[in-house]
Amino acid sequence: MQRSGRCCPTEWPPYLLAAFGGLLLSNNLSVYSAGLTTLTLGLRIKRVYAVVVDIVAIFAGSIYFMLIAGNFYGPFISFISLLAVPITAWVGVFLVDLIHRHHYSGPDLLDVTPSSAYWYRGGIEWRAFASWALAIVIGFCFTSIGVGDHVWFTGVLADSWLGRNGLGWIATFVVAAGSYGLLGSARHTTYQEAR
Repeated sequence: MQRSGRCCPTEWPPYLLAAFGGLLLSNNLSVYSAGLTTLTLGLRIKRVYAVVVDIVAIFAGSIYFMLIAGNFYGPFISFISLLAVPITAWVGVFLVDLIHRHHYSGPDLLDVTPSSAYWYRGGIEWRAFASWALAIVIGFCFTSIGVGDHVWFTGVLADSWLGRNGLGWIATFVVAAGSYGLLGSARHTTYQEAR
């Protein structure tokens, strides 16, 4: 690569344009998906406004990581560690439900009214919710979150073997799946039985 009198090689503009175009296209799909996720959280707004909410949140986070935070890696790992516990608890509950349930009704999964087969009590499957919440509490007991020497949160079991090795998610999964299974989970229900 030849260098011109300036600080950057003359061949960079095509590469930068290609990189920018690729990022623009991939982020377009990501923002669309994030907008759908925002809508599934219960916000009753148009999809375009959900996308705007996501863009503002992403922009604010980007500004923080680029201009305020000392580095990106530490806060990113902390964020992933915080997400790992509730997602692993959800996976444990979901897998037990999937094993015990023989059929899911597509229309009822999308129905958020009391007439849905999945409405349960007040729109919440309390056994699943309790198992999920208990597993999150247990999982965070094994978790230590922070950047470098600055620790934001340390669970009571963070110094245990599971906590020191970053394996609290295993306890989270076992507690979520085990407690939901013990509470009865889906009880081998079919769609017709749920009706």
